[in-house]
Amino acid sequence: LPLRPCRKAGTSATLNLAAQEDLEFVWTKKSAADSNAVLAEGYTYLDVRSAAEFDEGHPPDAVNIPAFAMSDEGPLPMASTFVNLVQENFPDKSVKLVVGCQSGRRSTAACKWLKEVGYEEIIENEEGFGGWSAAGLPVE
Repeated sequence: LPLRPCRKAGTSATLNLAAQEDLEFVWTKKSAADSNAVLAEGYTYLDVRSAAEFDEGHPPDAVNIPAFAMSDEGPLPMASTFVNLVQENFPDKSVKLVVGCQSGRRSTAACKWLKEVGYEEIIENEEGFGGWSAAGLPVE
């Protein structure tokens, strides 16, 4: 987000926003079971794991758009590529998305990136696919 001065209504005082990392983007976090329940309310499950992980099993009708590239050193963030692919597949930013990865770490980053570009209806499956599987929820 660009930093810009902001006037408080009725005054000449200027508020200078600090660094972007001080800004908090908020979204809803739910258990795997509760995430599954909202799918019946028109939400789409956005699986941000790698294609290989997705192919091993995923929630029914999930859409796979990896948020990180997997390397020998661990996951590498692909924020701009991820956001571009989401915007291509879901151009309406009022779309209802449940975002999940394996354990909840990658999905947190993905939710932050989506909020930064204006997606509003985001729920994070905070237990990830590991929690989904452990809860005995449906898998394809």
